[in-house]
Amino acid sequence: MLGAPQYTRDRCITGIHGLDEITRGGIPYGATVLVGGTCGSGKTTLTMEFLVHGAQMGEACAYFAATEPSVKLLENIRQYTFFDMDMVDQGLINVFDMDVVYSWLGLTKA
Repeated sequence: MLGAPQYTRDRCITGIHGLDEITRGGIPYGATVLVGGTCGSGKTTLTMEFLVHGAQMGEACAYFAATEPSVKLLENIRQYTFFDMDMVDQGLINVFDMDVVYSWLGLTKA
């Protein structure tokens, strides 16, 4: 009997039930994922929830803030019950401002 194709590629569980369901068990390891949408559509929230799950599973997690200062991002994300600022304080989730990264590297934004 023929059924749905079986996917054997290892996957990274996001911890977001609906997303893991539509991606058939998570994002394939090694995949590049672009999260797009309009302002306020939940891109940062989705990404931070994924990072929180990764940190809970012992993964090294980094977020590179390109358009919003990390202080503002963390201020806004604190309102969600899934987020625990202790993860940032303990270095489980690292948030970097791209302006600072450019400066460290001696680069300027185009």
